[in-house]
Amino acid sequence: MSEEKRQVVVMEIELPQQERLLLFVNKPIYGHQDLTEKGHSGEFYYYNSGTCAINWLRDVKQIAHVNENGVIEMDPHGVFRVVMTEHNVKISDDCMERDDDLQVIGFRYLEKEKEVLKFLSSVEKDEEQSVILELWNKIIHDRQALMVLSKVCFEKDNILIVELTETGYSLYHAANTVQITCDDKATLDRIKFLLEFDILTACSF
Repeated sequence: MSEEKRQVVVMEIELPQQERLLLFVNKPIYGHQDLTEKGHSGEFYYYNSGTCAINWLRDVKQIAHVNENGVIEMDPHGVFRVVMTEHNVKISDDCMERDDDLQVIGFRYLEKEKEVLKFLSSVEKDEEQSVILELWNKIIHDRQALMVLSKVCFEKDNILIVELTETGYSLYHAANTVQITCDDKATLDRIKFLLEFDILTACSF
């Protein structure tokens, strides 16, 4: 029995500031493949547009980061960013149904992101405290929204400082401070919890 012949295909994902990710795909060489120069168009078609990326991502064996100076890091850390997690989800094995299952999660993430950006914008624009509080109270009691808030602040280099005060707590963002009078124990306990475990800045770790 002859040994299976394989090839390494190098895929590229462009990043900002002229940086790139290289993904090394280890795939079998099939008997019908044209391995000459004439076969290039087939490779480009298959990997660039002719197949769902998941078909070759499962065979990715290594990821490398290329910086703007052409330096290759073969063990890059921090090139991906967790944005949200969904617990206790059943994903179908069927391709079409799986797309639907995951699309719902994708839309949910985008909705959380929209809420977070709306909240940050409301503080930045110094809107009515009632508007800010309505958005804030939704976020602090939503695990996924908190993840997205941490991620957005990290990526956009936004500063959001929450501090307990004698009369409640304050929110600081975009050079605006919102002083919130609060004597609700449950809310203050929640704020203390978020601060104690650095949840609002978790993405930076």
